[in-house]
Amino acid sequence: NVGLHDKISAARLPDGGPLSSSVTRKMRKLVTIRNALVHDREVNAIDDRAAFVKDWESVEAALHEALPKSGGGSSCVVC
Repeated sequence: NVGLHDKISAARLPDGGPLSSSVTRKMRKLVTIRNALVHDREVNAIDDRAAFVKDWESVEAALHEALPKSGGGSSCVVC
């Protein structure tokens, strides 16, 4: 079984380099919160929703920024 933390570790930029440490840290934080919501019956809400949304938007912007600008060169299946 490969979890989301493993997938973050394996993720690479289009040039083959690793994601920045700040993006990786934020992604791991988001995934930890997500995992608690999904797997822990005692967790029913995000404690600091504003911070969660801010981190989400920051990660999303960084990932979009990392995509090739030429259009068509990306192998991203989500974007």
